[in-house]
Amino acid sequence: MQLKLQSLRLIAALLFLLVCVSATHAQSNVQSDTHSDTQSFDKGLLYKIEKKGFQESYILGTIHSGDPRVLDISGEVRRSLLKSDQFIMEIKFEPSGLMHSMSNMWLLDGRKLHEVIGDELYASVIETGASLGMPEQAFEVMKPWVVMMLFSLPPGNYDQILDIELMKLAATNGMSVKGLETVQEQFDVIDKMSEADQVSLLEETLKNFPNLSQQFESLFDAYLAKDLGRLSKLSEEQMVDSGDGAMDRLMQRMVDDRNNKMFDRLLPLMRAENSFIAVGALHLPGESGLLTRFSEAGFSVTVIE
Repeated sequence: MQLKLQSLRLIAALLFLLVCVSATHAQSNVQSDTHSDTQSFDKGLLYKIEKKGFQESYILGTIHSGDPRVLDISGEVRRSLLKSDQFIMEIKFEPSGLMHSMSNMWLLDGRKLHEVIGDELYASVIETGASLGMPEQAFEVMKPWVVMMLFSLPPGNYDQILDIELMKLAATNGMSVKGLETVQEQFDVIDKMSEADQVSLLEETLKNFPNLSQQFESLFDAYLAKDLGRLSKLSEEQMVDSGDGAMDRLMQRMVDDRNNKMFDRLLPLMRAENSFIAVGALHLPGESGLLTRFSEAGFSVTVIE
């Protein structure tokens, strides 16, 4: 059970990181406030998606957090969910997938973390971990990207994030639950990056660590205000690149590549059944965002709230 909870926390960290990091790219691609149908995609979190030949569906931008303010599901979201036949989320949490993916979190070639990242950066990892109540032994054989994820997550209960609570509500009401990506695909977003890029991203994460609490609070405020434009702007301001291109490569993998994959996988599911889709909020806006992708494909996209 402890291994499962640790894996869930790491997945939550990755999902939260995907939202925060993707904001920089999304903001740089945001179109004007109106599209050809005068519709704005920078306000609101819940949208109705309609097109002839497809079942009426809804898409909700989430923030993968256990913050109580985020877990307060609105009546409109609840009604839209319960009108649907299937619930689609980024990952369907299954024990087999969680356990299999844990093997990718560790250095299995005999090296220790300090040998990969150097003694100076390792000392910063140990100091930061101690501030979170984590002993040095916890980090000895972690890959750099795993440490980065752990230090990119606000404190909270990650057994109970919004996406999981929506999944529970859907399952309780007899809806089928489907995932757009596997746990392995999520982990591969960062695990398949070069070791040098992982170390660079970890270094920037540690430099920014003292600012995290204030940054998270600002992000939560923007999310609770359903202001995608402000969420994008804040995340852009908070994102720091070391200048070696690692962040650009991470964003390409996190945003454009994943949005393309999600959109392609959503279409047949939406053709078959009424769908309620829950994905990270910053997958919605911008030129490469899902809402623009739907609009350009001829769907009517209507903000609900």
